[in-house]
Amino acid sequence: GIVSLEYIHSPFFERNNFSAAFAANGSITTDSDWYIGAGAAMRWSWHSGWFADGSLLAGYYKAGIPGNDLGNDLEFRSLLALGYQFDSGSRLSLAITHKSNAGISDVNPGVNTLLLRYHLPLGIRAIE
Repeated sequence: GIVSLEYIHSPFFERNNFSAAFAANGSITTDSDWYIGAGAAMRWSWHSGWFADGSLLAGYYKAGIPGNDLGNDLEFRSLLALGYQFDSGSRLSLAITHKSNAGISDVNPGVNTLLLRYHLPLGIRAIE
């Protein structure tokens, strides 16, 4: 199993149904593998509430057991997801991720993860 927390900042670019934002992710598995990374996230939204997400992050990976070594401390995580946004602003999506060192190491087995994600808008506002 895996627990994964992701933060997506307010978009730095928006046009029509597309937006791009900075993102960060931290995850830990039941084998004590962990990953922390940052990069960019994209979203394509439709008026019907459906959306597609994609992201690419670079980060640090540490294997919890020797058999889970991905070949390098620097690993890239890509994500593709399809989901639905509810009227409350929360979202539910199904995502697949892939972690790999992109061939910068001779050892590059990569790892795929299937995630059911629940997105909760933080709605943090500055107090004046």
